[in-house]
Amino acid sequence: MAESANGSPAFLSSVMEIERATLYKRVPLLQRLDVLPFAVLWAVFLGCFQMYGGESDNELWWLGGGLLAVLQGLFSLSAKWSTQMECLIQCNHVTSCKNANLVCVTPRPNCGRSAVVKLRKPIKKGEYKIPFHFFYQRQKYSIDSTDSKGVCKDLKLLSFPVDNKISEYSTSKGLKSESATDAFKVYGVNTFDIPLPTRFDLFLEQLQAPMFVFQAFCMLLYCLDDYWMLSVSTFF
Repeated sequence: MAESANGSPAFLSSVMEIERATLYKRVPLLQRLDVLPFAVLWAVFLGCFQMYGGESDNELWWLGGGLLAVLQGLFSLSAKWSTQMECLIQCNHVTSCKNANLVCVTPRPNCGRSAVVKLRKPIKKGEYKIPFHFFYQRQKYSIDSTDSKGVCKDLKLLSFPVDNKISEYSTSKGLKSESATDAFKVYGVNTFDIPLPTRFDLFLEQLQAPMFVFQAFCMLLYCLDDYWMLSVSTFF
């Protein structure tokens, strides 16, 4: 691992893969835009149904309730399909790393997909110091500063000592036991692990796919037209 003059880990100053990184804070469940506004709408809808439900056709009330449920479902699923919608619905924009717990990373074209990742607090173990940082595409990035809009500036990527002279490698005696323990707590194991998703995770991802949601919506439309047997056979 590379180290600076004061013993802290060295970070590359240029990050070519990331175009923008913005700070966010996850809001509580009841304050999310896919929960609180719809809770108010459901309360108004149920109140109107209790007052006027018996005076009109019940099919219109079922249709209104179904449309409201579909609208809330699509609004919630949009957070799974888009990181921008996830930040809009489930997060608040902040300008300080101390108040943030998430980072929305937008890569440059052809450098991966945007993602919302966890912001990790500074680490100080012995002589090793790492500021606020996050992991994106299995790489560690540090945040030196942010602007007034909460956009991360001076992102730095952890570097490794691969350009030193051969004599430095041949004469190196390695780390002492205490330094090795501190370095292990900061850097972790020197492996590249690709976790395999479970069957349930794959099944849940398939259920949240836009094509499956479209098929389920079409199935509901067939049920409204008394074609429930065709809908059930298509679904299963």
